[in-house]
Amino acid sequence: MNRSLIIFFSLLYNGVIAQSICGGTIRYEIVSGLTVQTDISVWLCEPSDSINLVVDLGDGTTISQTAQVDSVEEGVCHASTQFSHTYSGPSIVANRVFLYGGDLLGGICNIPNSSSSPLYLEENFKLNGFVGLNSSPTISTNEWDTDYQNGLLTQAVTGIDSDGDSLSYEIIAYQNTPGYSIPSTFNITDEGIFTYEPVEVCDMLAAVEISEWRNNSKIGSIMRFMVLRGTVLSVPEYGVDTFKNLVYPNPANKQVIINQMGSTYSQVLITDMAGRIILQMNMNNTSDLTKIDATDWPSGIYFVSVLDKDGIRHSEKLIVAHD
Repeated sequence: MNRSLIIFFSLLYNGVIAQSICGGTIRYEIVSGLTVQTDISVWLCEPSDSINLVVDLGDGTTISQTAQVDSVEEGVCHASTQFSHTYSGPSIVANRVFLYGGDLLGGICNIPNSSSSPLYLEENFKLNGFVGLNSSPTISTNEWDTDYQNGLLTQAVTGIDSDGDSLSYEIIAYQNTPGYSIPSTFNITDEGIFTYEPVEVCDMLAAVEISEWRNNSKIGSIMRFMVLRGTVLSVPEYGVDTFKNLVYPNPANKQVIINQMGSTYSQVLITDMAGRIILQMNMNNTSDLTKIDATDWPSGIYFVSVLDKDGIRHSEKLIVAHD
């Protein structure tokens, strides 16, 4: 018999539904013959205290839980929860997890009306004597932690499987989201290195399935999704060096300096993780250095974007960390 587990998340902050989920991962562990433990990790680009959950376990059972925000890293809130459930008998179980109502970060280009789209996470596992006890792979990187290398946004979603099972990686559709599209420049290697070549200045959502294989048989899978902050564009004719040291110091404390590096920049735009404009100003081209006061900015991650004289935008991630 097939069963499904559906978790509805309701995010409440100061009495309103919070928006700005920017990443999530689900994983499982079969802790005994019919008992499965599920772990959920969610990253929020807006402040929040907790996440309320109503869990449909797929066998007629529902449970309620609250996941408390347990840490804040560079201005991004992390919430997690864990629960266990014992099923009545062996089966192939499809577990699906999603959040409804104005939850994802707004302005995601490959999801129409993303701020009204639900979080969706899915895991699959088999409960039978062949599989026995089993843990899904763990991923050491954060869902929102991407690097910019050689014109590509990169994230390592490489899994570590404690049971020694083989792993495979696949870019998948973000389910339950009308209009979602997978850009042609999304790619993932056999080793789990995800890359994206930005072709426009906007955020993109990517979903990856990590599958476990034992004796050439698929025994389970987990899912990660991440919002790729796409303010960095790939501009081959300018070369990757034009994106290095655009801003310094990085991390910054009280002051941010923009290095024009001999170029003529006409405008600077600085946004936070939620896409809010922190600063927008015209550049003074009489100096190679533009100094900006960051004393009142909250500690966290920002994106500095400059427009050059040819209308091409260059960007870099900036971390502000006050003493």
